[in-house]
Amino acid sequence: MTRTRLDYAGAQIAGKRPYQEDAFAFRTFEGEQEALTGLLADGMGGHAAGDVAATISINAFADAIDWRSGLANDQFLRALDQANRAILRKTREEPDKAGMGCTFVAVEVANGACNWISIGDSPLFHISGTEIARINADHSMAKQLDAAAARGEITVEEARSSSSRNVLLSALTGEPISRVDQSKTPRPLKKDDWIILASDGIETLEPEELMMLVSRNRSVRAEAMCRLLLDAVDALDKPGQDNATVLAIRVLSAETESPRPDDEIITRPIRSPG
Repeated sequence: MTRTRLDYAGAQIAGKRPYQEDAFAFRTFEGEQEALTGLLADGMGGHAAGDVAATISINAFADAIDWRSGLANDQFLRALDQANRAILRKTREEPDKAGMGCTFVAVEVANGACNWISIGDSPLFHISGTEIARINADHSMAKQLDAAAARGEITVEEARSSSSRNVLLSALTGEPISRVDQSKTPRPLKKDDWIILASDGIETLEPEELMMLVSRNRSVRAEAMCRLLLDAVDALDKPGQDNATVLAIRVLSAETESPRPDDEIITRPIRSPG
């Protein structure tokens, strides 16, 4: 049996914000197949609370998983509940942090497939060949606004610039969770596929731009891929750029070719000036 191997890394930038509210972590299980879980939380509530909510949720979720089992995804729903309860306990202990919360995404890659659980608007992408798919649900007003634009009720520009676009319909706040997205069946992966997990700050890049950057550089190391995507966000110099965090996971085979050295990264512009 060919043993699945993975290359993975995570990185983040503050953007135009004076503080970082995103948190992330990786957990691994070594068995006949390598199992990797990536965790990401995007805090809300300002510097005094958003970063706290994100960190608490990551730690509580990870503590609730028995990482010796090799199948963390079977425990995801219970762990998400524990993360939510941890935020509630913190707000009761420190009332000044009332109203804090975060988005949360966990993705497990194992046995040639991935499973996930998510709440909020942090995107999870699967890039295979020249195709990109967001595979988790978007629990924000963005999807509804885009649908309204598709129906002709508002313009595309109105949908993209709406002040309610990033309003969350579900998040970890310590209150009952209204919406959770969890994979029903494992999503198959193949050699050289990429899983990109990110906070919504990455959406400064259009999905097609993200796909082209990954596709053109699909053989680089995961660490270089994170830097490449975050550099592309930085280069656009968007006013008010949010924190952006990227977790990149590449599926390798036992006989995969050596990653290209970093100085071979392709950084040709893919967005027309202006």
